[in-house]
Amino acid sequence: MLNWENVPAGPIWGVIAGVLLVAAGVGLGIASKLVSGAGKFDESLAISATMFGVLLAVYAGHEMTRKKRH
Repeated sequence: MLNWENVPAGPIWGVIAGVLLVAAGVGLGIASKLVSGAGKFDESLAISATMFGVLLAVYAGHEMTRKKRH
């Protein structure tokens, strides 16, 4: 029988979402450099998406490895 208290199924979606946000941020950053006339909004959006993605992935990874204290 599988003990559901020890299965860390929830935070894996946070890691996946974080990686996707990092990829989107990098893509936005590359697109803003390649397109001439791109405003500062594109660069700041790319940086904030990348930073939020890294934060989300690191936090979810930390939660996956955290041990429950009873």
